Amino acid sequence: MRIAVTFLLVSTLFASCNKTPTPCIDASATEVDVFEEVIFTSCSEDAAWYDWNLEYDAGVYYDINSSFSYSWRDPGYFRVALNVQNEKMNRGDWTETYITVNDICYECKGISTATVCGSDHTDKATFDATIQNFEKAGYTC
Repeated sequence: MRIAVTFLLVSTLFASCNKTPTPCIDASATEVDVFEEVIFTSCSEDAAWYDWNLEYDAGVYYDINSSFSYSWRDPGYFRVALNVQNEKMNRGDWTETYITVNDICYECKGISTATVCGSDHTDKATFDATIQNFEKAGYTC
């Protein structure tokens, strides 16, 4: 009887460490404007190892934490994939989601008309500074 209980206990522990994880992505938003941050969190079950693969402006971004945040500087439709593995890294699965990133554009009117878009700037600070410079020069944006 003691051997059977020990065997059952060891089998249960082995099985729980050897489960195939169920991947799940929780994104704080699926549609954002350029420079707006999206927080990605794994809601996966039985996962111990995370491999995020994110398409972005200049290529592919990787992260191995259970959550991370990212903001895009170019508009588009971007794929975010999550590969998860169990503790023993012998079973895994993956899932994906997509994020739509919209550009922000202002038409600034003054002596002439200028269109200022977020995607023409490397970050939100320079974009905001450009808008402020137009407004200081008498333009209405």
